[in-house]
Amino acid sequence: MTTPSNAPTVASGVIPMADRTIFTIVQAHENPHVSFLCSLFGESGLPKPRFGLLTYSASASPNDDMSIT
Repeated sequence: MTTPSNAPTVASGVIPMADRTIFTIVQAHENPHVSFLCSLFGESGLPKPRFGLLTYSASASPNDDMSIT
């Protein structure tokens, strides 16, 4: 099983090596669902989420940029 060429890269150590196989299998299973939904909703769909390091900040605003740095 191969990882799609458009799959995001994961920083080393985020997913333990022992768990990478199952994560790859789940990703390969979910990618067709995502592609179908994107084609179904097109431009009217929600934008792709951007996740940061998911740390809590009492001063965070819902409009803060959550992209990975």
